[in-house]
Amino acid sequence: MATVVLKDWFNMIIIVSGLPGTGKSTFASALAERLKVEYINTDIVRKTELTANYADKNKEAVYLFILSKIRKGTTMVLDGSFSSEKIRNLFKNKANEMQHTILLIELTTEDRIVKERISKKREWSDAGYEVYLKVKQQYEPIKEEHLILDSGKLTKEEMLESALTYISDHDI
Repeated sequence: MATVVLKDWFNMIIIVSGLPGTGKSTFASALAERLKVEYINTDIVRKTELTANYADKNKEAVYLFILSKIRKGTTMVLDGSFSSEKIRNLFKNKANEMQHTILLIELTTEDRIVKERISKKREWSDAGYEVYLKVKQQYEPIKEEHLILDSGKLTKEEMLESALTYISDHDI
């Protein structure tokens, strides 16, 4: 098991992105726990802070709320689809302003696996297969360097090991 010790002065935003049902929340919460850093999930914010649904008008409000939580001197794992370049750019700009390093980790998997996962009740997400298909259609590819993990082919532990190595490589 790889051990990553982030320098206590180091500022990092780790964005775990991808389509609904790709395993983002399971992975991102485990990553935050392993790193012992703050974890923020868009579904939890949507339900507990904004009591909003998946409508497009609410999507931006969720991300703006999360942006407001980023402070200098913090390292955090952010969990959400981050499906548009516009939203990702908001976070890149905030990271630059706060002198944070920003890392993107994208989770993927096959449609059949997503369909199976989404058919089961999940604690915070209400995204059904229709939401998955809509987000998939609108998802703007990530152009910059990032880590891609296939949650249908890798175990959670293998994904964590890959992520910890990726993070260590960027911990300057």
